[in-house]
Amino acid sequence: MATAPQTPTSAQAQSSTTPHSASQLIDGSDSPVGKLAAAFELALRQREFEIAQLTQRNNFFMIFQGVLMAGLIQSGGAAAPVVAFAVCAAGFLVSILQIGMAAGSKYWQVRWERAAKTTEIWLLEALKDEPRVSHFFTADKDGLKQSELTRLNVVNSTLARQADPLEIIAKATTKANREELALGKPWIWHRFWNSVILMKFSVSRIPIYVGAVLAAFWFFLLTFTISYDGGNLWQWLASLPGVSHLSLVPLKSS
Repeated sequence: MATAPQTPTSAQAQSSTTPHSASQLIDGSDSPVGKLAAAFELALRQREFEIAQLTQRNNFFMIFQGVLMAGLIQSGGAAAPVVAFAVCAAGFLVSILQIGMAAGSKYWQVRWERAAKTTEIWLLEALKDEPRVSHFFTADKDGLKQSELTRLNVVNSTLARQADPLEIIAKATTKANREELALGKPWIWHRFWNSVILMKFSVSRIPIYVGAVLAAFWFFLLTFTISYDGGNLWQWLASLPGVSHLSLVPLKSS
């Protein structure tokens, strides 16, 4: 007895037409490296997330600092003593919190950079027989532990890597950037700024330094809001033997 052809259910039809989700595309189930590719991508995304969040969080603190400074400057030093003390104390405490925020973001950035480097080594080991591979986090010899360098040397000993070896050299990023910058205009002015660029300032550490400078700034102002023996701390220090000739002067003479 012939049976009527069955029509697909709505769920079956939807599953046959719905594209794969992002997690299915990156889970690496069809890849020779399994789910290492997904782990590497996760580490990169989290690293980028921490860098982006550092900028946003630091902007919040800088706006708050700007408001405090603007209020203090606008008062022209005529604010009530308790107000001046409160503003300076708040600025000092906010600066300390800003240092903690920036340091915490740097901590997690370093953590995910380490995860990316570790996962990249696993990927290179899994792809050791592939004709072409690329690497970045493991290109600088100075950033590798001896055990990691040994593992990469084993990868380089394969036939595929002998034809396309992994370049692992000291200060690899600095050397590559120096060669790239040398392609620009050879003017002395550009050479000066190129040397500044090659100093490799840490963008994620600068907010920590900014917070420290602001903390020192607010603490300095805070000392002028507290009376000690009839004067502020600096007046008392200036009265000590040997430093009585030191004093603060206005930027504009009357």
